[in-house]
Amino acid sequence: MITRRNPALVSVAACVVLAGAGAWHTPAQPPAEPAAKAGVGPTKPPRAGRAGAEPVATIFGDVAVTREQFAEHLIRRYGPKELEGFVYRQIVSTVFARQGLKLSPEEIQEQLDRTAAALKMSREQLGADILKSQGKTIDEWHEDVNVPIIMLSRLAKAKAAPPTEAELRQAFDVRYGEKLDCRIIIWGDEKEARAAYEKVCSSEKEFDAHARRCTQAGQPRSGIATDGRGEPIPRAQPFEDHPAEQAAHAAAAKLRPGEVSPLISVEVEGERGFIALKCDRIIPADRTKSFEKEKVALADDVTGAKVNREFRRLSKEIMKEAAPKYHLTFPKFDPVKK
Repeated sequence: MITRRNPALVSVAACVVLAGAGAWHTPAQPPAEPAAKAGVGPTKPPRAGRAGAEPVATIFGDVAVTREQFAEHLIRRYGPKELEGFVYRQIVSTVFARQGLKLSPEEIQEQLDRTAAALKMSREQLGADILKSQGKTIDEWHEDVNVPIIMLSRLAKAKAAPPTEAELRQAFDVRYGEKLDCRIIIWGDEKEARAAYEKVCSSEKEFDAHARRCTQAGQPRSGIATDGRGEPIPRAQPFEDHPAEQAAHAAAAKLRPGEVSPLISVEVEGERGFIALKCDRIIPADRTKSFEKEKVALADDVTGAKVNREFRRLSKEIMKEAAPKYHLTFPKFDPVKK
């Protein structure tokens, strides 16, 4: 959470923001009508429920179930959950098209491969994981998450400034400089966090118990071991962090072995939470690395971080500019109405 993040993992996290009905999938076409059988005359045209209404099905031989009826059913049932996400993706798609940009099928597959590789799993495993955790098929995930991420990423990359020398040196310090080996406790409830904080500060046994409990309760925290140990935290400030994470990092970076950080309010998995870190040891800087030799790789790191930051800013900016107004209402089901 407060360590250097892989941009592909940030993309996966964007699933929450971009979830909902898709905007770029080609609408499904009705199946082709089978060829007429020999000796069978033309069928009687369906009796439409309203003049000119397009039928999606026919019942009792000539009674049409109209496209409008079906659309109203889908809007009433799924509209409250899907509308805002659908409109948001239409906004992204419109901005992308206005820049004269287009997507290729290869880009979509490449992004899928990058995401799967970052999570150390195959495409099939990624699909299974998405199906299990989000109730989506891989095609739905492409539509809801993968394609919008590619669009926003390309728009963000065009706006991101090239890395400066100072930023490259900062990235070098983050990657190869002194680090802290820490354990973390995460609380979702403020009252619980404040009640436990004094205990974990004064007792290693209490800290260890709480750290282990938070990784065992509910869904496991990504990147955190069962004893609460995460990736080493660099002394240098990673400039790509969210504001809340910057505050958490600043507090953690001052720790010495055996010390516990202040209780820090952060956003955890989309919800407000509280953390405390304990420094177990200092990991010395890697003196075998040369700044000049690492410059190219560092430039990729800094560019990726800038794109991630611009991604978040751009997402808010285009939403503000689009200023969507919603006109649909969602009446309750009326069993009498036909």
